[in-house]
Amino acid sequence: MGLLQKLLLAWVASVSVLLALGFFATLVFVAIRGPVKPSNVIDHSKAVEQFNSTLASEGLAVFVDSMQVDRGILVVSVHNHWHMQAKQNRLQHAQNMWAIWAEICSPNDPDKARIWITDKNGNRVGGSGIAGGSMVWVID
Repeated sequence: MGLLQKLLLAWVASVSVLLALGFFATLVFVAIRGPVKPSNVIDHSKAVEQFNSTLASEGLAVFVDSMQVDRGILVVSVHNHWHMQAKQNRLQHAQNMWAIWAEICSPNDPDKARIWITDKNGNRVGGSGIAGGSMVWVID
């Protein structure tokens, strides 16, 4: 095999790797920010009100500072005392918040419901995973 053939094979291999990486990055971006159909939530303000009242009845509102819907994702900002809770407690609270949101915004396909949990500075401290809305996580 000549030098030109080796160079051509190396070039083809590197282009294939770059294309595969680009495809994977696109999949990750769509999974995170994904196309959220407007039909999932007709009126976000009413959905947030319903979420807030359900949180209060479940006793989870004490952790919430504010909330908003950004591109179909519920972004919940939590108070500083959220971080004082044990990780398992925070995880259960996050899972319960996601379950409430999923029931409101996407009852027929709950995994499409996404929630992000942020601190007061906007740092992401938990929320839905890339693979599905139900894959909820919190930081250590």
